[in-house]
Amino acid sequence: MVTSTSIFPLLGALSVASTLWTTTTAFPAGQSRSLFSEVNGTHIRAASTSSGSTSSSSSSYALTSSSDPVPLSADLRQLITTKTTKFNGAAYCSSPFKGQWRCGPLCDAVPDFQLTAWGGDGGVHQRYFVGWNPSSKEIIATRQGADFTHFATIPYALDFTYARLHPDIAQAFSRIPSLNTSTPSNSSTQNILTGALAALASIFSPSKGNTSTADLIAHARVNAGFQSAWSQSYPALRTAVEAQLAAHPDARGIFVSGHSLGAALSVLDGVALRGAVKGKVIPVQVSVTGQPRVGNAVFAGLVDALGRDGSQKFAYHRVSHHHDPFVHLFPTVVGYEHSMNEIWLPDTNSSSTSNAFFCSGRENQRCAASVPTNSYSLLDHAGPYLGTIIAPLSCTDS
Repeated sequence: MVTSTSIFPLLGALSVASTLWTTTTAFPAGQSRSLFSEVNGTHIRAASTSSGSTSSSSSSYALTSSSDPVPLSADLRQLITTKTTKFNGAAYCSSPFKGQWRCGPLCDAVPDFQLTAWGGDGGVHQRYFVGWNPSSKEIIATRQGADFTHFATIPYALDFTYARLHPDIAQAFSRIPSLNTSTPSNSSTQNILTGALAALASIFSPSKGNTSTADLIAHARVNAGFQSAWSQSYPALRTAVEAQLAAHPDARGIFVSGHSLGAALSVLDGVALRGAVKGKVIPVQVSVTGQPRVGNAVFAGLVDALGRDGSQKFAYHRVSHHHDPFVHLFPTVVGYEHSMNEIWLPDTNSSSTSNAFFCSGRENQRCAASVPTNSYSLLDHAGPYLGTIIAPLSCTDS
């Protein structure tokens, strides 16, 4: 049997190796590491021109952000401490997958939560639960992290290869308006996408003056293992969420969360649910911890654009803890990239009152990306996240 103890060193080694590969690989002059890289505000990587130089504008261009992080807002801190960490932690307990909300302090922290659906076996079908949170009038959809006692989980977690977007994910992104690279705009969504559109226009269709959202979707890629794991259980999760929407027409939002592998699947859940929900556009919020990179830079940019388009009512953030190596998987050298909105916890023993920072842009060099590979700690993957350990040891199921 493959255990979490035996697989963690392998994952740690892969994380270190991928980061070393990223930092030591040279790129030919004029060749970009990714097609789609927006960072702080108007700081986006310029599209390469045919001569290999970069286009100029009043904005500065960069692949990564080096802006100073700012203290986390009280609202986000409360959300993470009272919802994200508690649901993510409870997903490692056994009682929710027996139809019971009795897992000790994690469940007690959300006493009125009504568990309505659960599924998965931890192997081929990754575990999840869905329910109704009366106090916030939200539908909750939470994913468990990887259970490496199931051999079937290993290919999901260790697959470096890419896959095209699943139709349900592509559908959500198709709602983003097509953008014309030759037409300046003050729209925040336009600012996010312009660099990618120009890059795609010059690389894939040089004669075109614009590139549609469909072109972006066609060149977006996600981790094949993550999407394979997600596709096994998403239909059932979606059905459970839709049942709660029907039961609670007064619902104010859908809250999607997960940790580790579960965080990666939750990103896909959130995007797909945004495209699946019919009728009124109910807010979808994705709040994850210990998330590895999910897709290439085009995918990361589409997630950012979905969040910046106010009409879509989509929000996303990810929490990185101290020296957790998992947030550095998979390698940027082959195009993987995080979306924006990192929240970094720089303290090893992070408590509810510890430092917490919001990091602008992508791959912010003053946040988790500042951690040297030789100081990665596997123990940091479980937290504590503002006082909560997200692991089975926090469970006291009754």
